[in-house]
Amino acid sequence: RNEVITSRVSYGLSFCITGQITYTHKGVNYVSKKGYAIILPKGETYQLYGDKKGSFPVINFDTAEHLCDTPCLIPIDDEGLFLTDVFY
Repeated sequence: RNEVITSRVSYGLSFCITGQITYTHKGVNYVSKKGYAIILPKGETYQLYGDKKGSFPVINFDTAEHLCDTPCLIPIDDEGLFLTDVFY
């Protein structure tokens, strides 16, 4: 599955439970896979490619101040414990 997101209306915090997605923003690839979360920037346009089918819950949010202009990968050391508490 390939999709273009144009001018994202809010920030997004996406978690990878299973599978893999590649986000392409301004020619740079950001790979969302197990063990990582990714912050998706508000107001930006990017492409996403469903590399491996899976589960990718997203929390959409806003902030009082500007957060980021590019996607930010966040390593999660113990994703099993964290994701179980949040999404199950």
